[in-house]
Amino acid sequence: MKYHKIHKILVRGDDFSHAEKRVTGFFAKTTILRYDTLSVSAEESLQATQEAFWDELEAGIAANRKVMAEFAAELKDSKVTTLEEALTLRDAYSCKLIHLIAHFLDGFIGIDSVFYSLSEDSHWLSPAEQKNIETSPQKYWLLQVKGDFSSREEASFILNV
Repeated sequence: MKYHKIHKILVRGDDFSHAEKRVTGFFAKTTILRYDTLSVSAEESLQATQEAFWDELEAGIAANRKVMAEFAAELKDSKVTTLEEALTLRDAYSCKLIHLIAHFLDGFIGIDSVFYSLSEDSHWLSPAEQKNIETSPQKYWLLQVKGDFSSREEASFILNV
């Protein structure tokens, strides 16, 4: 049985093939996130000229915000509600939650990333990049990327399955 994770990657590209090469090249070089196999679905990817593009992009960003909110709620359950309290943490799990939130804010892609902008190295969309997309929608793609794990051990470590 294979286990997988889906990411929606925003990328500039002259066409789908160019965008796909940029995304697969990024995943091949990043040391933060590794999969046994990686595939890009042409059928489920969207060019910014397509009607569903903005809804899918916004859904990906909303999913990122939901993940961060869940991490923050877990911190709150650990009685961490201020930065001062975070500075005195002693348990590893709460520290890990802060680390994961920081990655969402500083732009490092991770297993929990749903939407990721390759051009901005960000989990969000800046007003400047939104304007760029609106100006040249034929140059932007939202690619659906599936990363697979072949072993339950690796998937359980990373995905908590």
